[in-house]
Amino acid sequence: MHEAGMTDGSRLALIVGFYLSKYDTVALKRLGYATFKEAYADIGAKFGVKPGSVKNKRDDFDPLFSNSRAGWYQRELGPSRLKTLHLLNELSFDALTGFVTDLIRDAEYRQSPEVKDVLEALKREHHGNRQFTPRGATGRMAEELFLEWFREERTPFAGSIEDRRDDGCGYDFLIRDGAVDRYVEVKGVADSEGGVLLTDKEWQVAQRNVNYNLAIFMNLRETPTLRLISNPASSLAPRRTVNLTVRVSWQVSAKELTSGGNHE
Repeated sequence: MHEAGMTDGSRLALIVGFYLSKYDTVALKRLGYATFKEAYADIGAKFGVKPGSVKNKRDDFDPLFSNSRAGWYQRELGPSRLKTLHLLNELSFDALTGFVTDLIRDAEYRQSPEVKDVLEALKREHHGNRQFTPRGATGRMAEELFLEWFREERTPFAGSIEDRRDDGCGYDFLIRDGAVDRYVEVKGVADSEGGVLLTDKEWQVAQRNVNYNLAIFMNLRETPTLRLISNPASSLAPRRTVNLTVRVSWQVSAKELTSGGNHE
């Protein structure tokens, strides 16, 4: 189905398809289904879509995750798939399981403001000629740039560097400089000004460690500049936001970045 013609039921199936792809047979068991075929039939009936549509949506995400299926590796993810990925990928297994279970089992919940917010987020289209940029792409660009600058000795840091991005520890890089360990979380801002988002885990780690550093690349689209904020928990006052009741993040505004913090 063309993305512009997607129904709410199809978008709900997209959410469940993501869950089934990411957690595979573990997800199937938690949802109480014996086989994927059974799951497709039941979910399709409840969401008003064909069972094959549920399967196809699961297959769309398969190339991204470690399972035995190849999925639709021949084609790029469309905007709604990318939005689903970036909306849900940071949720814990238990949080996503609860959300998906309620979607399937509770027809009233599917009409709730919470679910409507999710559906609206998946409906939004980009306008004009600006290309849709997946959430996280700017961050990945900034992380690679930080590694490059560190190796070229263009950052204030020295010592050895460890890549911790896949460890879920609340920071991207660990820099060991003699007896001192420095924790560096890298963020990227596409333009010359703008705020950044910290996950709840990142902010909690920042609050516990005085050697935590925010390394923010500004103006990534043109000429990047590096802004360093050491011990941000002592100098920044981000606003806590709860997105869709299942994810907590801490937002540092552009004004806060400009006027707050101890810049180096």
